Amino acid sequence: MENIDRIYYINLDRRPDRNIHFINQCKASDLPMDKVFRMRAIDGLTYMFSLDEETLFKNADFLHLPRTTVHKLMGNQLSHYYILHDIVRKNHAYSIILQDDAIFIPDFKTYIDELMPKIPDDAEIINLGLHAVAEYSYFEPWVFHTTTNDVDKISKEVVNSHICKMKPDMNPCSLAYIVTLQGAKNMIAYFNTHGFRKATDHNFNEYLVEKDIYYSSNTILVTGNPKLGSDIFT
Repeated sequence: MENIDRIYYINLDRRPDRNIHFINQCKASDLPMDKVFRMRAIDGLTYMFSLDEETLFKNADFLHLPRTTVHKLMGNQLSHYYILHDIVRKNHAYSIILQDDAIFIPDFKTYIDELMPKIPDDAEIINLGLHAVAEYSYFEPWVFHTTTNDVDKISKEVVNSHICKMKPDMNPCSLAYIVTLQGAKNMIAYFNTHGFRKATDHNFNEYLVEKDIYYSSNTILVTGNPKLGSDIFT
């Protein structure tokens, strides 16, 4: 994974079980641990949001939900957002961002190495992960396909041997994605101007769909572990 500068994963201090799970997944997949970086997730239950942070969510469509849920959603979005800032500060050309319940396809590292040269020039995010079902606190893991790909299920357009454009109604749930440096810069500028109008997944998805750059790996490479539950809707 020499073309990946950093592998970020988002983990709450109060979820050491998820941290252990993720580290074990990395070791089992022989990922370069010197590139793996834990992002201390913003815990909406305890975090004191600044006025500037609250302003980013002033038009969010979830403000009617219970206050604890609203704060969890805000914390989750800001965790992803501040990783984008870290990518720009450190000038990382390509990074992977993952949720801490990630499960990797066998030979994940090889898939990534083969995918990297195929990334389109205009790509900002390449989604790598998906659930079979994801409805609030309930989800089912994707069944990995190691002898074929998933384009018949997920793509509206095949771009090349490793990349497709996702169907607009697919939701990868910000589970696992590659971010380009230019993508991080563009998204920071966009969200600083427009704010966060929805939950994390839909903010990212709608931004990418609108620009017609809703890219995914042709094969789903990451899914989630349902045994670990949801940090937001529980």
